[in-house]
Amino acid sequence: MTVPVEYAAIKSGQIHLTKYMAKYFKGMGIRVNSLSPGGIFDNQPKSFLNAYKAKCSSKGMLDKSDLNGTLVYLLSDLSQYVNGQNMRAPSKAKAIKLDNPAQAKPNQQPETELHILGGNE
Repeated sequence: MTVPVEYAAIKSGQIHLTKYMAKYFKGMGIRVNSLSPGGIFDNQPKSFLNAYKAKCSSKGMLDKSDLNGTLVYLLSDLSQYVNGQNMRAPSKAKAIKLDNPAQAKPNQQPETELHILGGNE
């Protein structure tokens, strides 16, 4: 799966702006976080959905409702100390890069993620 440079620039800009604004508003009672979901199902062609799901660690395309748990968490007092974070929703397609493919472990994940949503994973 390739990522166009425009998407990469916009996404990194969003994440860094989130961190900047969190520091800028520090002490004012304002928290700034962002949400980066995986792909959202919107009647894409079956061939695309199958290819996307093959690169995902869980269910593939998300339903819009799959974001509700993360959004409720970020809006609640449970996240009162969460600030300047980019929350990643489950099912985001991932790539694992290894210097030596022989070192791969079964079910290896490329990074740690905070999974707030439940039920559909």
